[in-house]
Amino acid sequence: MRSGDGLVWPPNLFHAYGVAADAALHLDALSRNELTAVDDESADGFHTQVPYSYLWSALYGGGLLTPATVPALRILAGRVTDPDFGRDDETLREGVLHFIHEIARTVLTVDDVAGLRVLAAGRRTAGVQAWLDKFLAAPRPVFHWTVDDEPGRVLMAAAVVDCHDLLPEVYAAIEPLLHEPWPTRTRQQAAHAAARLVTHPDLAALRAPLLDYHERLAATVADPRHRASLVAGIGRLGGQPRAWLDDVHLGVRACAALAPALATDPVALKLLEAVSRAPRALHAAFGEGLASRTLDPYAAQVADTFCDRVGSFDELYESALATLPFDAIWLSAQDAGKRAACEPYLRVAFPNGLPESGRVTARQGNFAKAAFGRDELWADPDGSWLSSLRHLGLPTDRLRWRAAGHLPTLPTEDILTITWRSVARNRPEMYTGARRTDPVLPTRLVERAVEALVEAEAPEAYIVIADDHTFAMGSAGRLASYPVDVKSLWKGMKASSFPPIWVPGLPPPFGIVGFIDAYCAQVTINAWVDGTAYTQDFVDGIALTPPQEAGHAARTGYQATFHLDTVWLPRAARILDLAGAHKMIIDQRSAG
Repeated sequence: MRSGDGLVWPPNLFHAYGVAADAALHLDALSRNELTAVDDESADGFHTQVPYSYLWSALYGGGLLTPATVPALRILAGRVTDPDFGRDDETLREGVLHFIHEIARTVLTVDDVAGLRVLAAGRRTAGVQAWLDKFLAAPRPVFHWTVDDEPGRVLMAAAVVDCHDLLPEVYAAIEPLLHEPWPTRTRQQAAHAAARLVTHPDLAALRAPLLDYHERLAATVADPRHRASLVAGIGRLGGQPRAWLDDVHLGVRACAALAPALATDPVALKLLEAVSRAPRALHAAFGEGLASRTLDPYAAQVADTFCDRVGSFDELYESALATLPFDAIWLSAQDAGKRAACEPYLRVAFPNGLPESGRVTARQGNFAKAAFGRDELWADPDGSWLSSLRHLGLPTDRLRWRAAGHLPTLPTEDILTITWRSVARNRPEMYTGARRTDPVLPTRLVERAVEALVEAEAPEAYIVIADDHTFAMGSAGRLASYPVDVKSLWKGMKASSFPPIWVPGLPPPFGIVGFIDAYCAQVTINAWVDGTAYTQDFVDGIALTPPQEAGHAARTGYQATFHLDTVWLPRAARILDLAGAHKMIIDQRSAG
């Protein structure tokens, strides 16, 4: 087929959803930023409506590379340095560079390229060609293939091999994008792709100069996402980004800790532990919202790396619990699909399958109990949780997990090794009078905040309910000093005693912050001291930054704003109407 730009597309190719007859039109439309130019009634169906999405749905296919991926990769690598690519939308160039990175990541993490090469040698045999003719006449998504489609897997293997062999050419094509005058974000994505591409065995000689490029640039770049990408590249290229372990930005520190050269560094390990227990913190640190159940890609790398370095489920237990409700994409050319974010922890927790009831450890049993108790994990047969269970050969029968979660009383010595945040989430009924699945739990938290302010006799105290899952508590009382690391409010607390309502040295109401934080996705602390305003954000219990000055303050006092965790809470949970329940409560929902 010939496109409007004269591109000749090879015949008889298929992608993840069928025949790739209109691929040339999509690539042309993408190059010209004509994102609605392709008719959605064409041979490629609903995937044609937005050509950029076509790259990911049809040509990448969740990590299932197909014969159409190969010429598309060659075409895009050749076009991406064209100054007119994407017309005036530079994000399309950045997106294509990310597409190149993901193809490189997929093929360069294949365990047995040599084995695939042997399999691919049969691509032109009569049996494979007969299957291809039949398939092209009645195409269907590769995700729905059966044992009758084994000849097609020869062509899939050939696609991986061909992409692998094309990567040196791709690197040469994108290398100019590493340098000025290309925009910062373009250079960031080019460096990200280049660091992955040079792990190809034929590009080994380029690793040292590319490492030097990353180190020089990372020392000067102000943008945190760009700096994090460069620091991650330093680690991937064999460098030691130890200097960035104390970077002001959480995402940069986490990327430094991922470096294989820092595998035995205690600071790096402690950082990975903290971030793994706060799975949305990286998403928030890079300015993304917290509503999505799919985690930042770096969070997925943190989980994998932390599991590799620790290897003991006793030490991974809290991280596993923290990631239980979330999705992550774990992709390879051999096995693709949506996976649960906790899959790496499942692999360590149950290496020999799910033990029978009575034979589980305390940590295994408590994790099984938590998994059983989350209805949403079991509701979708094609969801990430059940997909991960099938992938690991673990039972998908929910009753098996309930049986494994039936435990005798948890030993005291086991409880004492768990952080307060995990204990509070495991047993909310002990501290709030309501179970996790009880819709009144958010209301109980507001009531506890009121009790704390009343008991403290806090001056001009107030509770403001902004919406069904957000409220603030504050007071005009004067703070003796700030900044204060609010994390100290729960650090070191043991489950054997109820957390104090306030902490010595801090204004009394602040002791409740650590308690309510256990049930929040995000907490924002504001303080107004001696004419200066301060602010600090915590996500999943971890500080995103040190306290930040936020301008002049015409008032004194402090406020904690709680954004309850709607992923952890059941769908029906909400703060009830509390207008008039106490004079300090302002329910803005009622006022509106």
